[in-house]
Amino acid sequence: MKLYLAPVLFSTLLFCCKPVYQQKSISSEVVPLADNSRTSLDWPGIYRGILPCADCSGIKTELTIKIDNTYILKRQYLGKDSKIIEDDGAVFWDQTGSNITLDVVDDQYKVGENALFKLDKEGKPITGNLASEYRLQKVDNSITNRNWELVSIGGAEISAEKIPTIKFDADANKVQGYGGCNNYSGRFELGVNRRLTISGIMATKMMCQNSVENEFFAALNKTSSYQLESNKLILKSGDTSLITFEEHFFE
Repeated sequence: MKLYLAPVLFSTLLFCCKPVYQQKSISSEVVPLADNSRTSLDWPGIYRGILPCADCSGIKTELTIKIDNTYILKRQYLGKDSKIIEDDGAVFWDQTGSNITLDVVDDQYKVGENALFKLDKEGKPITGNLASEYRLQKVDNSITNRNWELVSIGGAEISAEKIPTIKFDADANKVQGYGGCNNYSGRFELGVNRRLTISGIMATKMMCQNSVENEFFAALNKTSSYQLESNKLILKSGDTSLITFEEHFFE
């Protein structure tokens, strides 16, 4: 027994000391999502345009797409009916993340950089001479170069027949519009954190009764900042809302 114990023990030690080769584990790598319109573009917003129409002058269209994948669609058939047709519902993206379908009206669009391109009923690009006109352009998220109509002053809704308006000309830093009685113009300056000052208001000298013009001009002169909510513009002084405007695309 003693003669064979050492060799057996030695061989056992050799076996135990053999290097252990670990199997390479196979792990599933996380594959990043490919860039597409849904993941890469700032697609929520308001899109507008006049789409071709078979039996009218054009379809004046405003499509608002929200971050929660819902929409509001407004259409007016120019030269045929002044009525504004409004639909709302859910937005569904295709598997590529490039095209959307509006569920109620069953319209399909390709989502591009600040634009939507209408597709045919099969989800394919529209071809032909008018192909380039099947496009809705995204409204710039700015107060400038847009036509605003007064809705309220100091929280009180305006019921005047002649509604005051305002437009901020970005190129000339000029503000102009209609005060409810007189046309006016002045200067404006934008700053950080939505700072806004309006100065040098000058107007024509017509006399009008029951006009909100004086109150309107006084509010413009007090403005120190603004708040922009989709198609609504609120001019403020500190935390106080002075006047509220809305942008009306449809006549």
